[in-house]
Amino acid sequence: RSMISGCQNEQEQRALSEGTNSAGGYTVPDILSASLIDKLRAQSVAVQAGCRTIPMSSDNLSIAKVNADPSPAFRNEAAVIAETDPTFTTVAMVPRSLAMMTKISTELLEDTVNLATELPNIITRAMAAEMDRIVFQGTGSAPEPRGIINQSGIGNTGAGGALTNYAELLTAMTGIATLNAGPPSAIVLHPRDFGTLAGLTDTTNQPLNVPLALQGIPMLQTSALQVDAGAGNNESNIVMGNFSNCLIGMRNQIQIQVLRERYADTGELAFIAMMRFDVALSHPESFHK
Repeated sequence: RSMISGCQNEQEQRALSEGTNSAGGYTVPDILSASLIDKLRAQSVAVQAGCRTIPMSSDNLSIAKVNADPSPAFRNEAAVIAETDPTFTTVAMVPRSLAMMTKISTELLEDTVNLATELPNIITRAMAAEMDRIVFQGTGSAPEPRGIINQSGIGNTGAGGALTNYAELLTAMTGIATLNAGPPSAIVLHPRDFGTLAGLTDTTNQPLNVPLALQGIPMLQTSALQVDAGAGNNESNIVMGNFSNCLIGMRNQIQIQVLRERYADTGELAFIAMMRFDVALSHPESFHK
């Protein structure tokens, strides 16, 4: 509100004192943008599933990882100990810019009574939904980061049709465990598929119980997963994984600018929300689609 109409008290003046003029408005300092960051985290299913946020201090980040362990070997008495070394590789991240602009008329700004609460909610919902879409199914075609289901090295099980039981989820869990990459921290799926699983019945038409092995794994729903993929335009992915191995490299957290001059001739203001991030998997074998 203070960014739009000016400071009304000392607290608002202090909050905006670190702001700098930009296109006729203010760049939100951390003290104001913090609430937007918290809202973004709360609304992001990827973060709820356990994805870790890695701060980035430059336009690229390389994280070293062990690619292969050293191999111990038995030896005879007094025999030479065989030399063995681990091999290393890197996980590289390059932040990409995600942005949106919203125009609002001066009349609406003057007449509304809930802009201060609703506008941040609208912006963070939109940004969180798009960040989730990218984390799970980003194509990797610049400037879009590559999401989990398009990363090489993750497991893949095709259902070949509508879900009729939990077999594919058990296969996914087994695949992750076989590669010593578990335990899974979450199962992420579209509300449509969650409804399908919840509506499964047994041969006596009673609700089909979730297998004991899966009962401790949270099922998180997000509409960011598409349901119109594949040849029939009706296919989707369910993602199971140890989401602590999904890294969101954050160069700039969500910030907002107000443009006052650009649309002055139409009596409007524009709000620009922007953040820069990338997605990487420290251990792709921790995930199964």
